Amino acid sequence: GFDPFAAGGRSSYNFSTGNLRDLFGHAGGAGGSGGFADSFGSIFEDLFSAGPSRPAQETSSDLDVEKNVDIRFEDAVRGTSIQLRIPRSNGTMDHIQVRIPPGVDTGSRIRVAGKGKAGRHGGPDGDLYIITQVQPHEYFTRDGNNIICDAPVTLGEIMLGAKIDVPTIDGKISMTIP
Repeated sequence: GFDPFAAGGRSSYNFSTGNLRDLFGHAGGAGGSGGFADSFGSIFEDLFSAGPSRPAQETSSDLDVEKNVDIRFEDAVRGTSIQLRIPRSNGTMDHIQVRIPPGVDTGSRIRVAGKGKAGRHGGPDGDLYIITQVQPHEYFTRDGNNIICDAPVTLGEIMLGAKIDVPTIDGKISMTIP
């Protein structure tokens, strides 16, 4: 079923030249020199190295920006959209709408591609990372994937049974104590 607190979204994978060599084999392997592995390794070496023919570029993480955002408890449970003003390097402000997925918690990171610092020398812009801070709720707390609510119950209601009204995130429900 649907789990509103499950980690949603996309996975990201980071490949380095070393990772790709592990996946596809080392150049100059058992096939001798000049074989397919040499050509393949050379392609990856050209793509992923900052050799003398190309200047070393700033890493994308140097261009990334983090912004802390307060989120109401209910919005963290259900998801929401927020409007942000993001300063750009040219002195202007970008107005962007960011979708906050259901189930975020304090410290969740939401990536907004291309909204960080401007890229250098025609390179791609960095990313904006929204760091959520979920505000406490008057009745509810969170324990992992569970929403907890303390409902006052008398000893008589426990011993004899009763129907009580219990608040939920979607409104009150009537609950029977056996």
